[in-house]
Amino acid sequence: MRIAVVLLCLAIPSAAAQGVGGDQRPCEFEGHPLKGRVRVVDSFPDFLVKIEPDERKAELHVRRVEGPAELCGEWQFVDGMADFTVRFVEAGEDFKIAWVKTKPGIPEDPVQR
Repeated sequence: MRIAVVLLCLAIPSAAAQGVGGDQRPCEFEGHPLKGRVRVVDSFPDFLVKIEPDERKAELHVRRVEGPAELCGEWQFVDGMADFTVRFVEAGEDFKIAWVKTKPGIPEDPVQR
């Protein structure tokens, strides 16, 4: 019985370390998970984000959600308390996003900068 509990405890962190769908790439940037409650600000953002019209060139596919954001790339826009803040820019971005209706997250073959 104790062995099963120990094995279960060892298995949980390794599963949590994987990305979406067993993807080994973490869904985070500078320690912030790239999902959750997001507030758009004009100054002192956590991230500078460029909206890329071509999904193939985006480093993250983002789907806007009304309820809780649970998957990588799901963003719920809020006016108050947020998990992180962004400022949309035309240049000098930290990363590029593309708006999607399905399959949010890190693209299968993100373009290398």
